[in-house]
Amino acid sequence: MNANLNEFNIKTFKGPYYDYVPEWYGAVGAQIVRTMLINSIMPYVSLATTILIPYVKRMLDSKDPYKTKKTSMAAFKALWSGGDYVIHFKYS
Repeated sequence: MNANLNEFNIKTFKGPYYDYVPEWYGAVGAQIVRTMLINSIMPYVSLATTILIPYVKRMLDSKDPYKTKKTSMAAFKALWSGGDYVIHFKYS
């Protein structure tokens, strides 16, 4: 929190900057850019992890689902049926 809002009787923000000054941009600008970069990459990271990790686990088990290394039906279903589809993220 870099804002100092003592003039508005808000005591929770006790930062060094009362207004937008060039030093504020130097201190806060890098954080804003870093946040924007992370938010631009995260959709692709989450997509890659939800697709690639199960695919690699299936390939390590076997390329053919009829010749599996799993010893129980529950483990086989957990590997080959995939995870739960969370619909409330898409249609919220």
